Amino acid sequence: MTASGRFVCPVCQAPLPTEGKVCPTCGLPRELWPGARSPLASPGGDDPYEQWVNALEGLRRQPAAGGFVETGPEEATERLMPEPTLGEEEIRVPPLASADGLPLQEIVDELSDFLQIGRRAGFNLSAFGPETARLLDSMRSMDPELSREALLTLRGRLYDHLGNEFANRLTAATSQLRTFDPFVRIDDALGYLDPLRDALRSGDLRQAQVTLRRLDGEMGLLEAQLGSVGELLRSMAHLKSWLRFLGGDPSLVAGLERKALEAARTGGRTAAETMLGEEVQRLGELLTDRLVEELHGLSVELRTLRAKGTDVERAILLARDLTEELRESQPLRAAQGLPRLREELRQARERPVAEAASR
Repeated sequence: MTASGRFVCPVCQAPLPTEGKVCPTCGLPRELWPGARSPLASPGGDDPYEQWVNALEGLRRQPAAGGFVETGPEEATERLMPEPTLGEEEIRVPPLASADGLPLQEIVDELSDFLQIGRRAGFNLSAFGPETARLLDSMRSMDPELSREALLTLRGRLYDHLGNEFANRLTAATSQLRTFDPFVRIDDALGYLDPLRDALRSGDLRQAQVTLRRLDGEMGLLEAQLGSVGELLRSMAHLKSWLRFLGGDPSLVAGLERKALEAARTGGRTAAETMLGEEVQRLGELLTDRLVEELHGLSVELRTLRAKGTDVERAILLARDLTEELRESQPLRAAQGLPRLREELRQARERPVAEAASR
């Protein structure tokens, strides 16, 4: 739901119109819009904790509510077609060559190259840029050789970081291509996987960055071809990931995905979009159920901590925010906020009761 009170599409996040049968952006059918669901209980009472618990209780549903049927494990895990050979063995860069005997300036130049490679690849280097600048500044004000050990340590850490980032991007691209395969031809993108692996095996980070850039370009073309199917597939991937994180089983709604893949292979893109949209909705319902149960469990702990005199106001406010996201049919946003709530509770457990009571 937006700030103005209008619902947003659970797939593409675009504002939904008051009229119309499908989302104007991604085509999600109206019956799958958040507004089509039954209204939830409203919070009541003066106590912020009680308001939250009452709102949370309104989100409880009976198992399998919402009209979907849970498929059996045999049907859910059956493969419809051979998957493309994507070579998913773990790839790691080899150890960094020793810098013994290298002039200090060459070490500095190598660090600069590593930073440039990481920036061009779009990696997060926030932990390395400022540290490198500080070391280079220190070299200007003292004996350079005193900074050699620190530079070598930073060189090794940065090399390992880049290697891990490249390996993660390779794994993510491989997984995405498997998902894309039933819908579009992935041959051109596949052609960059082995060169990227070879570059990583040899420790050639510059070549890895060039190859990854070309792979990213092909992935962008595939996503453009997929259109709304791509949006649906990304939403499905996020929902499944968080559902597994919370101990849920995404395969319970695998039946529609199977049918969608069959439709896509025979050219039924519109039917595939509709069925994938339904699966996104149902995965969202499963994730909502898991989050509600998680929040109910946390509410018991919060009640216990409050009774001891521990200050849990921030945790309650965070929990209410998460519940509001669920009320507005945004389970992904709620799931993303859950680690922060857990951390706040951890800090509350460790907070001395006497200190909390005196605050």
